[in-house]
Amino acid sequence: MTGPLEDSQPARDNEAEHAELAGKAGELAEFIAKGKAAGLEESVRQALFTLEEEQHKEFEERSHEVEDALKEVLGEKKVTARTIRHIHSRLLGVRILELDHFENEEAFVCPLVRDEIDEAGQLYIVRRLLIDDTAEDPRWVIDWVHSELDPAEQALLEDLEARFQGAVAQPA
Repeated sequence: MTGPLEDSQPARDNEAEHAELAGKAGELAEFIAKGKAAGLEESVRQALFTLEEEQHKEFEERSHEVEDALKEVLGEKKVTARTIRHIHSRLLGVRILELDHFENEEAFVCPLVRDEIDEAGQLYIVRRLLIDDTAEDPRWVIDWVHSELDPAEQALLEDLEARFQGAVAQPA
């Protein structure tokens, strides 16, 4: 039939193209073999950390705006209603950002903490959040949170407190 095309550049280009397609097909097969969540977990984790960094920067910027506004007001001899509204609007923006940030942490960071930190470590963190060892009344945070909960949630908080108090009492 036809002889070999050893010195044909189009044939070499065609061979290179086939090798590249074979490589991509292999990568695609590996990706598909991972199942429905192929690459999803890492993509979500990366997006989470990027969003988290952006929210921290925005929160810091808004905090500086509030600080600047307060410095402006404290320098004035007479605080006007307009200035007060201006400060309130900036504080409202910070509050909305804060709520968005907490919502994202609850959705994305808390599951990562559950995956990466054992129960004893989680209980230690919870205790540090709810017990203020430097305060005259170390339980003031728990008492305040408890007062804002319904009876079923209060029971959960009491159970949680017993769990982390028990974890602290155990030898390390």
